[in-house]
Amino acid sequence: MGDKNNTSRSSASSRRTDPGWAHVIQVSENNTNDLQCMYCMKVYKGGINRIKQHLAGGYENVIRCPKCPEDVRNQMQEFIAKKREQKSIMNMERPPEFDDVEVLGLDENEEEEELMQEIGSERRQTFVLGKNMRQTTIDENSPAKKELRERACVAIARWMYDVGITFNVVNYDSFGEMIRAIGNYGKEMKPPSFHEVRVRLLNKEVQIINDLLESHKEEWENYGCTLMCDGWTDRKGRTLINFLANSPKGSVFIKSVDASDESKTTALLASLIEKELMEIGPEKVVQVVTDNASNNVAAGRILEANFSHLSLDSMCSSLYRFDVGGYL
Repeated sequence: MGDKNNTSRSSASSRRTDPGWAHVIQVSENNTNDLQCMYCMKVYKGGINRIKQHLAGGYENVIRCPKCPEDVRNQMQEFIAKKREQKSIMNMERPPEFDDVEVLGLDENEEEEELMQEIGSERRQTFVLGKNMRQTTIDENSPAKKELRERACVAIARWMYDVGITFNVVNYDSFGEMIRAIGNYGKEMKPPSFHEVRVRLLNKEVQIINDLLESHKEEWENYGCTLMCDGWTDRKGRTLINFLANSPKGSVFIKSVDASDESKTTALLASLIEKELMEIGPEKVVQVVTDNASNNVAAGRILEANFSHLSLDSMCSSLYRFDVGGYL
């Protein structure tokens, strides 16, 4: 316990080397976030960096201290300029690491910087040097780390509420992949533009899906596949018929046909299924699986007559419910 207290005092002392501490009054002994300017006596939240901006002046989000001595103002301006220069040099030499947060200096969000400084301090205290490698132990349960995660989660949730995205999207694997990709880039990542999402990235994703479909088609060539057909009604009252193919590689969605304007007759169902059979290749399809509606069963008999190698299995439609994003 004593070692922990000594470590905390050592960390606090290292932060006090900042020249800004000579011009503030700490409101609470254990609170370095709320500081009072000793000249105008105004209390600021955001830690020592916000006070330095207050003394230096020239920042839109911080009021310039009207009573700060000119020599102190010049000192703060020179110190901030030096920190910015250090940041630029380090960014050119190598990507910034977490250990460099205090050295990099100012950031637009001063409260976040204080938290990042705490995390950087914790990580420096726990890193271990190996023979040919360096390991860094990260305390995910530290108050600063928890606060940063909470802010990120609030921002994500607010965006979801703003655009009306369904809550279950957070259960998709792709959602976690997106969060990790953003984290790997870092806090300076520029979001994709409207044009990128609408054109370039969409085209890229279409190509990825096409490549994935081709890998499934290769599997169908070697082992055959099951053609699955499922009819259902969406929230808008449209009658949709989904087609999927299953093989040892897995299930893949092929297409969805809107049959709202047509009666789901036996002839129509048989025609739609036969069309998909011909597109895949009849010799690659070993069976057709549908729900147990009477029209589907009758359509299956027609297909069995036209394609003697096929067997038709009638299954409960609840086993083949299709949701946006994949086969469930």
